[in-house]
Amino acid sequence: MMTNSIRLTILAVLFALSTHTSDAGTWSQIDFTGGNVSTIASFPVDRNIMLACVDGKGVWRSTDRGMNWSAVLEGYILDIDISRDDMAYAVGESGVFVSDDSGETWRNCLNCIASVVFAYRDGIVSVDTYSSGVHSWRLSYDNGDNWEDWNGIDSTVSFLFLQDGTVFRNSENVIYRAEPDDWNRWEDVWRQNSYFEPDLRFGYAVGDSVVYAYSRYIDYHPVGYQAGGLFRSDDSCTSWEKCTDIYSVSAFGHCGDTVVIGTPDGDLYVVIPEVEQPEVIGNFGGEITSIDALGYDEGEIIVSTKSGIFRTNDGGQNWQKSDAGHPHSEIVSVQVIPAGRDGERIIIASKEGGIYYSDNGGDTWIWASSEVRVTPGLLRKSANAPRRIYAAESSIHVSRDNGETWKLIEPFPASYYGWYARTVDIDIDPRDSDRIVVNYYNHSLDHYTGTILVSGRFDATMENEWDRWRWEVDTDKHGSFRSQFSADGSLLWVSYNWYRPPVDPLIQALDESGELVHEIALPGSENGHYYLVDDSNIYIFNENKHRFWRSPDLGVSWDYCDLELDEYVRFDDRNIAGHLGEIIKSPDGETLYLLYPGNGVLTSVDNGRTWGRLDEGLESAVVWQIDFSVTDMSCFYAATDNGLFKYDSKTVEVKSHDNMPCSLSLGRNFPNPFNPVTTIPFSISSSSHVRLTVYSALGQRVATLIDNPLPAGQHSVQFNAEGLSSGLYFIHIEVGTFSETGSMLLVK
Repeated sequence: MMTNSIRLTILAVLFALSTHTSDAGTWSQIDFTGGNVSTIASFPVDRNIMLACVDGKGVWRSTDRGMNWSAVLEGYILDIDISRDDMAYAVGESGVFVSDDSGETWRNCLNCIASVVFAYRDGIVSVDTYSSGVHSWRLSYDNGDNWEDWNGIDSTVSFLFLQDGTVFRNSENVIYRAEPDDWNRWEDVWRQNSYFEPDLRFGYAVGDSVVYAYSRYIDYHPVGYQAGGLFRSDDSCTSWEKCTDIYSVSAFGHCGDTVVIGTPDGDLYVVIPEVEQPEVIGNFGGEITSIDALGYDEGEIIVSTKSGIFRTNDGGQNWQKSDAGHPHSEIVSVQVIPAGRDGERIIIASKEGGIYYSDNGGDTWIWASSEVRVTPGLLRKSANAPRRIYAAESSIHVSRDNGETWKLIEPFPASYYGWYARTVDIDIDPRDSDRIVVNYYNHSLDHYTGTILVSGRFDATMENEWDRWRWEVDTDKHGSFRSQFSADGSLLWVSYNWYRPPVDPLIQALDESGELVHEIALPGSENGHYYLVDDSNIYIFNENKHRFWRSPDLGVSWDYCDLELDEYVRFDDRNIAGHLGEIIKSPDGETLYLLYPGNGVLTSVDNGRTWGRLDEGLESAVVWQIDFSVTDMSCFYAATDNGLFKYDSKTVEVKSHDNMPCSLSLGRNFPNPFNPVTTIPFSISSSSHVRLTVYSALGQRVATLIDNPLPAGQHSVQFNAEGLSSGLYFIHIEVGTFSETGSMLLVK
C-alpha cells in the first residue's frame, strides 16, 4: 500500500503536476518477548529441558532451564503435559501431538480438536476432545497410538493419578475415585461444601492420602461468598480444610512439602505447612498461569504469566524476564516522551499488567512496574509535562519521573464495582498536568450504575498525602462516554447517550466551572461514536454504521463518507467496550488517523473525505494505540495484539520535472479522461529496470503494469480499468534512483 508521504505528494500533484517523489515507508516489529503463556513444564529425567505452551501459538522448548526458548510445534495449541516417563503431549485445534524425544520433534496421534490433556505414565494419557458441540474424554494406553472413549466423565475438569494407579477426578462439584483395576467404575468420595466451586483443580498427592487442590473461582455477587483458594485433604479427598485465607488461586507448584501458589492478580506466595501465614515473594501484575518450583530448595522458581515467563534464583528477592525467543505479547498502550538531550523513551503497557520502557528504540526493555494495568489505549502523557504519565484500568496510577516509578492515586471517589468495572477514558488538561478527567463504567452481574464522569486535581500543598487529590463526581453526567479537553484547556468536551438509546447522541462543551458553552447533536441516532474536536472541526466515527462524519463549523453542517471495514468482536474482561477506537491528528496537523480494531491503521490526508490503510508489514489488524516519535516526525509507534510496531515514512528524493535528468520522462496518458483503457507513454535514455504502478486516490495499489528491465528508448503500456470505479488515479514510475508521478481520470 502507498505510504503517507506518497499520499501527501499525491495531493500536491493535484495542484502542481511538476512535483515528483520517490518514497519508502514500512512497518517493522520491535522486539518484546513473552505473553499468553498458559503452561510450563519440566521433563522428569532432565529438568533443564522445559516446554512452554503459548495460547493459540504453539509450543516452545528450552534446554537451559528456561533462559532461552525456540519454537518446536506451531499451531493453535491450548494445553501441554509431560508424563512421569518423559513423554510429552500437546493438544489444540489441530489435534493431539506426542513427542518421545523430550519435545524436540512431534507427531500427530489424534486428528480432532482437543483442549485439555492429562498424562500419567506407561503410555497412559487422556484428552478432552470436542466435536459437533460436544465434549468427550478419550483415553490411550500406548502413547496415543490407539484411543478409546472414556465414558461417563464428560464434565470432568481435573484428574489426579496416584502412584498406585488410583485416579481421582472432579466433576460438577463432586470428587470421584476409581481403583487401579477399573477406571470406568467411579465412586463419589466427596460432595460440595461451602469451600469449593466448579473449577477445583488437583495439585499433587503426598503418599496415598494427603492431597492438595486449588481453585480460582470468585462469586462477584455483592452479598455472595467468595470461594476459592488452596485446600488440603489428609484422608484421600474425603474431607478438606482451607490452608490459607487467599481467596483465589490460579496456579500451583511444589518442592517437597513446600507449596508455591499464584493468583489471578499476579501475587506469588510460598506456603510452608508449619508456618501460619504464606509469604509473598513476587508480583507480576497479570494472572499467574503455571509454576515450576522444583528448584525451590536452591532458590529457583520459574513462573509463567499472561505477560511472559519470569524466574528467580534467590528465593524471590530478584526476578528477571526469562522468555527470550518467545513471540511478541499483546501491547495495549504506547507513549513516547523525550529522554536525554536528543533521545526518546518508549513506554509500553503489556496486556496482563506491567509497564516497560526503552531508551534505545526497543533493543532492551526495563521492567518498571508489575502492578499497573491499562485499558487498551489508556496510557496517556501530559501535553505540557511529558514526565507526567497516567495509566488507567480498574484503578488509576501516575508516574512523575518518565515512567520509571508509579503511584496509585487514592482515594478515588468512585467505586469500581464488578468485573465490568473499568476506566473508559482519561484525559489530561493541557495547561495543568495535575488536572485530569476520568470516565469509568460500573456494571456487575446484578447492578448497573452506568458510565460516570469524574474530575480531579492534585494539590501538592496539602500536608496529608492521602488528601492531595481533590475529586468531583458529576452525578448528572451518567451516560458520559468520553471526555476531551480543548487544545487550550479552556473547555471540556463530553459525549453522552452511549448507553441510552434512542436519544440522539450529543456532545457538550463545558467551561472550567461546569457551565454549558456548546451543545451539539451528533448526526444519526445510533450509538457508538468516537470523536475528536480540533478548533472548529468536529470529527465523528460511528462504529455501528462505519461512517465518518466531519463538521467544519462546530456542528452546524456535516459531511460524511462510508468506510469498508471489518468487524472486530472480543469478549474479554480486560478489553471491554470502552476503548475500542480513536481518532488522532498527526503533530503537524496534516493527517488524520483512525484506529478501529480489526482494521489496522487508517489514514486520511484530506480531512476525512477519503481513507486508506497503512498495513504493509503490519502483522496485526488490532491496533489499540499509536504515538509519534519526538525525534523524527516521519515515525510513529503502534501498540497491537501481536506486539509493538514502528512505522517509518521518509521522502527519499523530491525533484521538479524541469530539473529531472534525461534518463526518465513520463508522458501524459491518452485519452484522458478515459473509459476504460488508456495508453501511458514514457522514455528512458539507458537500459534500466522499470517499475510502473497505478494507485487509487486512497493510496491503494490497483495495478503494477511493468516491473522488469527495459532497453533505452520510447515505450508505452496500456492500462485497462475495467472493474474499477470512476475517479482520479495516479501513475508512479521508478527507474533506478529516479521517479515521477502523474495523474489520470477515469470517467464511466
